[in-house]
Amino acid sequence: MEAAAARPVIRVAAICGSLRKASFNGGLLRAAAEVCEESIPELRVDHVDISGLPLLNTDLETDGGFPPAVEAFREKVRQADCFLFGSPEYNYSIATPLKNALDWASRGKNCWADKPAAIVSAGGGFGGGRSQYHLRQVGVFLDLHFINKPELFVKAFEQPPKFDGDGLVTSVKDKYYILPIPMYYNHDAHQYLHLEYQLGHGGSRMDGRHKPRADIFLFKWASTFLNREGEAFAVSNVLACIQKAQSSIR
Repeated sequence: MEAAAARPVIRVAAICGSLRKASFNGGLLRAAAEVCEESIPELRVDHVDISGLPLLNTDLETDGGFPPAVEAFREKVRQADCFLFGSPEYNYSIATPLKNALDWASRGKNCWADKPAAIVSAGGGFGGGRSQYHLRQVGVFLDLHFINKPELFVKAFEQPPKFDGDGLVTSVKDKYYILPIPMYYNHDAHQYLHLEYQLGHGGSRMDGRHKPRADIFLFKWASTFLNREGEAFAVSNVLACIQKAQSSIR
């Protein structure tokens, strides 16, 4: 019997739009990375720092090249299979550091193009939701393929507290609402990974949409099988650490 082929490591670039050390949005990204490290060895979440990027100025581009900090950032974007954005809301829109990063990696050859992405956000009021919609609009030109639903807007200042003084998610249970569930893709078949955020009781089936770009997967928390195009795929190794949530963090 032939040994099963090793599944490729899926590289997720986690990018926080806030530069604040105790950022709530950074806390959401750290929680997602922690849960994935504990439960899904095939998924690697790399935090990409954007604090060292200069403000966009095309005068800094020389002979088709970019400043060293920009080149290093663009290379990390190129190497990523997909993106997880932590998007704070400033004045009803995207935070300046995140927009600056998006613009730098789009210069010349667009490094974002044709890759899947997901967004989480936290804040007051709408929980950062307006920034997500503006980010999605920018993603149209960048050719990013964003997950549409469900959405995650964490109202950071409501009780009980969702974050501690360091911006970390306080409840272990709440972390599982942020867990990206990976599915494996085949580059030759042009199947791209999308990350789906389970915020409560999802659907009982996975339905493929936006084909052949990606499949978006929904499932019930208690389910141990996913049904895709009539075939059942066991995912007990992925779901073993997930307990059925009783309440939403929203």
